[in-house]
Amino acid sequence: MRASVDAAVREQGLTLVVVEHVLGPWIDLVDRLIVLDASGVIVADGPVRETLATRHTELVGMGVWVPGAGAPDPLPVDPALVGAPHLGPAHPRQSSEENTRSAVRPRRMFSSLDCLEATPLTVTRRTATVDGIVTERVAARLEEPLRLAPGELAALVGRSGSGKSTILHALAGFLVPAKGTLRVGDDEDPARLEPVELARRLAWIPQWASSTIVTGRVLDEVLLTSRQLGDDTPGLEDRARGLLETLGLGRLADADPRHLSGGEMRRLAIASAILHGPDIVLADAPPPPATHDQAVIDRAHQVHHLDGQPREAPGPHGRPWLSGRNPLALLAGAALAVPAGVASPGWRASIVLLALQFVLAVAGLTSRRAGLFRPLRALAVRLLPGVLAALSVAWSTWLLGGRSLDLAATGFTRVLLIVLPSAVLLPFIDTDRLGDELAQRLRLPDRFVVAVAAALHRMQSFGDIWTEIARARKVRGIGISWRRTKSVVRHVIALTIGLLVRSLRSAAELAVAMDARGFATAHRRSWLRPVTWRVRDSVVVVASMMPLLLTLLFRR
Repeated sequence: MRASVDAAVREQGLTLVVVEHVLGPWIDLVDRLIVLDASGVIVADGPVRETLATRHTELVGMGVWVPGAGAPDPLPVDPALVGAPHLGPAHPRQSSEENTRSAVRPRRMFSSLDCLEATPLTVTRRTATVDGIVTERVAARLEEPLRLAPGELAALVGRSGSGKSTILHALAGFLVPAKGTLRVGDDEDPARLEPVELARRLAWIPQWASSTIVTGRVLDEVLLTSRQLGDDTPGLEDRARGLLETLGLGRLADADPRHLSGGEMRRLAIASAILHGPDIVLADAPPPPATHDQAVIDRAHQVHHLDGQPREAPGPHGRPWLSGRNPLALLAGAALAVPAGVASPGWRASIVLLALQFVLAVAGLTSRRAGLFRPLRALAVRLLPGVLAALSVAWSTWLLGGRSLDLAATGFTRVLLIVLPSAVLLPFIDTDRLGDELAQRLRLPDRFVVAVAAALHRMQSFGDIWTEIARARKVRGIGISWRRTKSVVRHVIALTIGLLVRSLRSAAELAVAMDARGFATAHRRSWLRPVTWRVRDSVVVVASMMPLLLTLLFRR
């Protein structure tokens, strides 16, 4: 990545500004070094190597990662702030003073010697395609057993995509391994622990620190898990404030945690995870144990290397006929179903039209690879919300229309006529190609087009974000009773707000990124690939017009 940046800067005469804590990899690519202190005031500004040489001691003291000076010393943390501490065994490469600072174990004692133990693990993920093909692939492997005693640190290392976060999720009990076993404490599987007991045993710090935010006040966020566990020990709030001060967040104790910067959110997530003194802390990069940070790896008692899993060979050839069709053709086909459904003269005609739509769906969905049953089963799942909507319309029509079954059946079939083509066609739309078509063929504004395409991409990750926020609540001791309506409503509201916050932050970042790429000022843009319209795309539109034409014939 750095080589690509360097090449672009040199070949195109660009100005490069890098914001970075670790300076070493960049000093050959930049000419000038500007250093800010904790309050944002410039304290050093000059040629890179000269500034590093003349201000070496001062910069190291500020915690700047000066090349050749080694990693900054760990921040001293009073163990008394984190539960009731008990020091673990000293690391062979650490002095006793370093061990006192970094190897702290909370107050609970296990009867077994191991705090966390896992045999070699294999974690798989299942994915389903539009035509109903379900595949299962290996997402991550932990090749060696992992056994951690209290006070020890293990690091999971590997390139991006090697499965570090996936293994961490398995250790937390969020994912059940396909092979291997794990336990916390006395032979207990974390996947089977109730939220309160899970929170008592372990803490999880996700990559997106905003996922863990539950309250509207920084101090309450730090205290939340302790309160969920019924901790009423004297001085709890004082310890929370002390931990915030240590992490540089003391002045923000009464602030809304959602308004913090990214770095402040990460530190808040750490404070919220450790105040109650869990036995195990599972931290996704940053910080450790799933990490790329060499300074952390050097301090680890165990280092487990993960290798990315190779992609499985593709299955039997043969894609659905609708795969790869022009997005505008697919949108047009879905839109043409609306007038057909509205204009249908009655339920008998609608059944004929539904039969025609079903035949067209079978022709577009089936393939040698998927056969007939699997695509139709996947279609039935996608149609379920539409069927519920159709039943609702039928019931209200029957209730308000003199309890006429004929009117109810007409309402039911008309709704199905409208939603069936959408359930068939829209899942095949490629959002990148859609953006190309909207900008090049329909001449819509570039900024609008890219924003829409990016939003559609982000929407595809909503399910993962929802799951991550739910996991964060569970591991902080916030349970849900499916038998109590109030509990379910509170849970859904909390997840929705968390999803909204993440979405708004992503939207703000996208807006800045687009402005940085000239979308606010550029009037002409280049596109990666030209748009195309083939005969099969025209066939999609013509086939979608057939129900509408039949509707017009029925009404004559």
